[in-house]
Amino acid sequence: MLKNPDQPTDLDITFKLDEFEGPIGLLLTLITQNKLDITRISLIKIVDQFMEYSKKYKPDLVTLTEFLRVATILLYLKTKAIIGSNEENEEIENETEELLSQLEVIKEFRELRDILKEKMLKRRRFVSKMGGINIKYKESDILKKYDVDDVLRIAVKYFININRNNKIAVKRDEVSVGEKIEELKKILTITPVISFSEIAFSRDVHSVIASFMAILETTRIEMTKLKQEKNFDEIFIIKNL
Repeated sequence: MLKNPDQPTDLDITFKLDEFEGPIGLLLTLITQNKLDITRISLIKIVDQFMEYSKKYKPDLVTLTEFLRVATILLYLKTKAIIGSNEENEEIENETEELLSQLEVIKEFRELRDILKEKMLKRRRFVSKMGGINIKYKESDILKKYDVDDVLRIAVKYFININRNNKIAVKRDEVSVGEKIEELKKILTITPVISFSEIAFSRDVHSVIASFMAILETTRIEMTKLKQEKNFDEIFIIKNL
């Protein structure tokens, strides 16, 4: 089913409040960093605006679950602040820490999305300027089916799922996409089919990003092809014969 191009993703729903305007994940981050006073935030307005969004776009179960998850944490933090309690609910505190880690991962992938879009735009400009030269520029069907946001959303959900019971590592060390491509080549000489989770299993977000970019590049140049049973399921990388 084609998505409405104007529909925000589960990460992009904008809430407009007196003290804040933006996605709910950013709101939570600012509150936990003491940059916003939770007692001045109207949770009723957030719920009302989400209900209006739900009527318009009919969000899926994942979006509903994530909203309720963040809303529960916000309600807990607001109640705690209003009554001035020092008691902590360990389960919700752990949930808050996990969610903040996931938001940091999402931020990393968003930065990558912007970089990829810029690179793709520059490449198109370069190819168009070489119109006098007979160049056949081919792209895989899988890359035509998904835009960069779609593909990165798969990676975000994959990365969060494999790290749900572990502390997510966000490092600044550079990861070589070229090395990941060479690694993928070696693996495909041994087995012609491998799943994305098998080659990208890592607690380091940059390693997962590098693996994903390597897969996209080898698919673009038709060294490999991708297979999925349905959107956002496991991705299988198949060596082109």
